[in-house]
Amino acid sequence: MATCDQGRGSLGYQTELIRMCRETFERCLVPSTVLDNMNLDPHTKERILAHQRLERQRAVGLLLEAVLARPEEHVSMFIYALKEAGFEHFTDILEDGKGPQDRNRTSAKYEMLILWLQGDLKNKIIPTEIIDDLRPILSDRDYELIRNFETERSVHDACQELFLAIPRKTPRWASYFLDALYNAYGLQLLGKIHPDLTLGVDEDEDSDGGEDGSDNDSQPETESVSSLISSLDLDTWEDNDQPNRQFDPQGHRGIARYSRDQLLALRPRSTLPHIISADIPRECFLEVDMPRHHRELVSTTIAELRETDEEEQTLRKRIQPSQHSYAVSSSDSSEDAGSQDGDQERDVISSPEELEMRQYQLELAASALAGRNSIIFAPTGSGKTMVAIYIAKCILQKERGKVIFLEPTVALVNQTYDVVRRYLGDKYKVMKLRGIDDDSVNLHILLPYNDIAVMTPMILENHLKQEKIECLSGLCRLLVLDECHHTRKGEAYNQIMIRYLRENEDGAQHLPQIVGLTAALGVEKASTGDEALNNVMRLCANLCPQSPIISTVQQNRKELDRLVPFAEEQTIPLTENKNSPAKKVIEDAMARIQDMLPSFHEMDNEIIGKCLREEPEDFGSQLYNQWTVHLMDATTKINTEGNVEQTEMIRKLSSIAEHLNKYNVALTLNDLVRVHDVIDYIRNELSIERGIMHTDCEQQLQNEANKVKKDLMRCELMRRKERVNENPRLNQLADILVGLMEDAPDFRAIIFAQTRATCKALADWLNNDVHVPDVLKDLNASFFTGAHASEQIGGMTQTQQDAVLAGFRSGRIGLMVATSVGNEGIDIPDCNVIVPYNHTGNEITTLQVRGRSRKAGGRTVNLADDKVQERNCRNLVKEYLMKQAVDTITQMPYDRVSKLIRLFQQEVLATAEISERERQIDARQSTNVQYRVICKHCRTELTTGDTMRVINGSQYVVVDKTFTSKITNHVPRQMDNQLKFDNVIMAGAISCRNCHKPLGSRILVSGVVFNTLGIKNVLFLIDGTKEPQKYKQWSKVPFRPKPMTTEDQQEYNRP
Repeated sequence: MATCDQGRGSLGYQTELIRMCRETFERCLVPSTVLDNMNLDPHTKERILAHQRLERQRAVGLLLEAVLARPEEHVSMFIYALKEAGFEHFTDILEDGKGPQDRNRTSAKYEMLILWLQGDLKNKIIPTEIIDDLRPILSDRDYELIRNFETERSVHDACQELFLAIPRKTPRWASYFLDALYNAYGLQLLGKIHPDLTLGVDEDEDSDGGEDGSDNDSQPETESVSSLISSLDLDTWEDNDQPNRQFDPQGHRGIARYSRDQLLALRPRSTLPHIISADIPRECFLEVDMPRHHRELVSTTIAELRETDEEEQTLRKRIQPSQHSYAVSSSDSSEDAGSQDGDQERDVISSPEELEMRQYQLELAASALAGRNSIIFAPTGSGKTMVAIYIAKCILQKERGKVIFLEPTVALVNQTYDVVRRYLGDKYKVMKLRGIDDDSVNLHILLPYNDIAVMTPMILENHLKQEKIECLSGLCRLLVLDECHHTRKGEAYNQIMIRYLRENEDGAQHLPQIVGLTAALGVEKASTGDEALNNVMRLCANLCPQSPIISTVQQNRKELDRLVPFAEEQTIPLTENKNSPAKKVIEDAMARIQDMLPSFHEMDNEIIGKCLREEPEDFGSQLYNQWTVHLMDATTKINTEGNVEQTEMIRKLSSIAEHLNKYNVALTLNDLVRVHDVIDYIRNELSIERGIMHTDCEQQLQNEANKVKKDLMRCELMRRKERVNENPRLNQLADILVGLMEDAPDFRAIIFAQTRATCKALADWLNNDVHVPDVLKDLNASFFTGAHASEQIGGMTQTQQDAVLAGFRSGRIGLMVATSVGNEGIDIPDCNVIVPYNHTGNEITTLQVRGRSRKAGGRTVNLADDKVQERNCRNLVKEYLMKQAVDTITQMPYDRVSKLIRLFQQEVLATAEISERERQIDARQSTNVQYRVICKHCRTELTTGDTMRVINGSQYVVVDKTFTSKITNHVPRQMDNQLKFDNVIMAGAISCRNCHKPLGSRILVSGVVFNTLGIKNVLFLIDGTKEPQKYKQWSKVPFRPKPMTTEDQQEYNRP
């Protein structure tokens, strides 16, 4: 590289410098911060951004390749963009001509210390206390993001984002960080980094003067950490392996040296294995020349940690840091000791909370503590998670091993992870894995380096299915299944436990101990005591329990009843919404659309003719909804290939049935929410893009939808004028909520609704409607729905879910409107009011919804119409049958119960074996099956079976390059909030170019866009069969597409 000043502005010099700094760019640069100021073509920018969302370093590599491919066009613009982004890692080097290896050597030493200890720092600092001092090295986006993470999610998440952000702009970030720590915490700086580093320092010691009798207090201690760092001569440090600290009384220079074993003992437990095993210099000295309360920063000799053969747990127990006395200089005055007292209230170092178990909890844990598989059955709010944590702690204290907590939802993963870390995080490494995490596919890599893992069951099942994890034997010491009533046919829990039963049957050693947790075992369709007993026994058999089969509270029942709050419950009938003008508008439209249906005499097909003869008239009923679905299904069973007239007729029938189905849903929605929300639903579900060609029937249906929206707008204007025109059920709900608030000054409530659309509508009504009292608007209501649906249909991203739960826990959100996703296990101790708004489910749902009221004196008020009340009464009967079955099982002799369970287990294994053999036979038979995939609506041929592939075992994509000419892409404006799971990012939708009906999704996998087909949107024409085939799940399709191979992907990416 040229070094003369004359050459620094040349293109060759700048290009070579960019190449030399590649490692720096890959380590620190975020491509999106510079792309807006660069003239790269849009396709390249999109590709770089796509990679950034999955693997930032790969995105940086693509950016540099694009810049260096055409340096005369892009190098100068790249440098300009770096300057605009404040990326000093490169601009400093460009200005002074020194290579990256020559610069910031002092800061690098402190950078290593901070990175080494960042796992502990994440648990011991509050970002908002130091973030203002870090503004010079943070972008505005990072600054706001960190503040929002702390407010909406957690301090730990904010710390994690902070450590990702601070190295991005400048190589001197470590100096800024130490300054910020000092300004925020003063004397507590050492304790923040590691409590053991302050051992042996007499902080109350007074010194009258130095050795020469001079009074050094007259010299103000004004030097910042960063200025003192810059004065160090790192090259003059000497090697010293003595495991004690030595201070130079003349220079105030504190050199603390630790042995290899001591460093291992002090190593932060949260440090990731790939950091510990990285190439660390054999001797890395870290030293500070500063006032006494700073000089305790460690100057260390770090041995090659990766060469150690001793287990970290053993080292922690065996090694104690040295506690020598230290000579101090006369500059150390009593002010230092006094300043610590003054900062006591700001100390954020928190010791882990102690597990204080109640007697009934110890009773629940007794069977598991004896080493037996156990099902813990106890009411909501009784602390079953705490019991499981206590069991895990006792097991880990006795022996080596891993503990895995399985949670059915992501929200529960986050909640349990936080609780486990609170009680066990000081001694054990705890990790969480969710489908949205990049590492969800790396459990087999991460588990050996952690003691406790919290995850969704599908992650473990996928690793077992893909043989990344060979078997359950030896995987962990304890496997906890929270909400274990999900261990039934078809669910991930059950798939895992079938593997467990197989291995147990084969005599496998070292299988994990199983502990299931539930407040409601459920009885499914049972209607008698014997049926309920049979159902509960089958569930128990799936969980492979040992004596006692079910752990319940018997001896300490009085303590349980006294300490676990039970909400007062009442049911209030919902007011009828009889005189709704919007209802008449929709029903009139449905009548006109039904008149468009052909007569059943005109249909040659017997199935469709039968559907048309059985046409119901009770709009808005469940029966009518079922009829529209049956009609749509009937149209899929006719092969119209080669018959244009019949194809058009089937398309017409399908369109009419779909519109009638949507209007029927709008009627049910109108019963519960505003006209405004019904209009939004119709607009979202029935609007068609302008300029698109339709059939005459489809154009007529669209005109009808436009007329309905206009008529409903008139109804909405009437509603806004007078409260008497409001939906009477909403007025009833508002009055009840106001009354409950008057009875409970500390009001914190959850409204449960049946659908996502209802939840969003109710939250918007509570916050914005003109007729809602201000006292309700002040609650800042927010909806809470599932994370497996797109935002367009009312779903939420995981970040949005976390933000709502954090706001509800803190009180910033006083009212949450949730679907059934909020009824399972979500623990909000201050929640004292539950209002199911015409909401129902099975007996498990009823029990769990009631249990969301956790505060003493809580209330549950069911607002329900006659049908929902009937369903709830049936659920109460089933709840009684369930408890009766549990009592029967606990009183039965164990030998009798174990025989029954053994029989059920053999039946489960036999059924599973038959299913597996059938699957293998189908797979062999379907290997050479030829089939075509067609659009369900217009019957356009989309692709053939030989161009279908499977990614991650669940994403069915088309690799046929001509497929793109048959579809229309719908790309979201913002990609940040798109769903993400198993290394797959949802990147929009696709529709049929011929009929414009939905076909599937666009996904990003490793930065490459693929098109997937939704199984409900397509039909299969199999060679040798007459009727098109329809399937509800890809897993049920008898012919499986091939897995995506590297060769397939290379061919797909080839232009």
